[in-house]
Amino acid sequence: MQHISDDFLLQELKRRFEENNRTIAELNEVKEKLLIINQKLSDSEALKSNFLSNIRNEINNPLTAILGIAQYLMGNNKIDTKTVSEMTRMIYAEAFNLDFQLRTIFAAAEIEAGEVYLHISKVDITELILRTVQSFKHIALKKQVEIKCDINLPEQQGQPFLFTTDSEKIHLIFSNLLSNAIEYGQTSDKIDIKVRLQNNNLCISVKDYGIGIDKADHEKIFDRFVQLDHGLTKAHQGHGLGLSVVKNTIEFLEGTLTLESEKNKGCHFLVSIPEAQALDNDESFSLDANEELF
Repeated sequence: MQHISDDFLLQELKRRFEENNRTIAELNEVKEKLLIINQKLSDSEALKSNFLSNIRNEINNPLTAILGIAQYLMGNNKIDTKTVSEMTRMIYAEAFNLDFQLRTIFAAAEIEAGEVYLHISKVDITELILRTVQSFKHIALKKQVEIKCDINLPEQQGQPFLFTTDSEKIHLIFSNLLSNAIEYGQTSDKIDIKVRLQNNNLCISVKDYGIGIDKADHEKIFDRFVQLDHGLTKAHQGHGLGLSVVKNTIEFLEGTLTLESEKNKGCHFLVSIPEAQALDNDESFSLDANEELF
């Protein structure tokens, strides 16, 4: 029988003890990771549940209003012109809101499914920006917010500046940033929009002077379904998809998004988009996201 020294036994026990400690530490690490994953799953389910509740209201409310106003108009033959005009404006406002919400939801679904594609054309950026601003004017007027546009793009032999990109995606990015600025800007304040060409990149700046975002929340606001303003005290519209769609769309266009903001000091979003590679024999150009000419 082989004799085992006390030193050997002590070393073996020490080795096994250290091995057990390592195993316990690894198990604790795995446990912590599982707890974090479980918490994220729980948070995700809560966010999705909150999203479904919000989106139901975001869609049902304008749809109910449109149906109600239309039904009232159909059932009354003696309505004066002023009332008809006012109700028509109300129908347009609700339909615009519904269309905007659905476009954002569909874009989020396409991103989630990995079904985002480029539709390249030569885009009249000035026209696209001005038309988008005009389409949001009724919301800005309601909130008493002034939108100031400063577009300084080079003319091309006396012709409007054309930038090779995806007009629908530029419209999606800008309209969501503008919508956010109007929603979270202060009443009786302004929104500054600047559009420039820098180093062959299209740069769009949207700045409001509203409630701002705490620096600790700068990353959080780009997550899907996340809204800093939620629950029974929720004072702002939205469903927590807009900025997520903006960020993903900009990344898809190989651009960058910068946020400068502090609590109660407004928000400044700066978008930089490189010009896309023109397709061979592509002679199409676009005035905005809804109109493409050949």
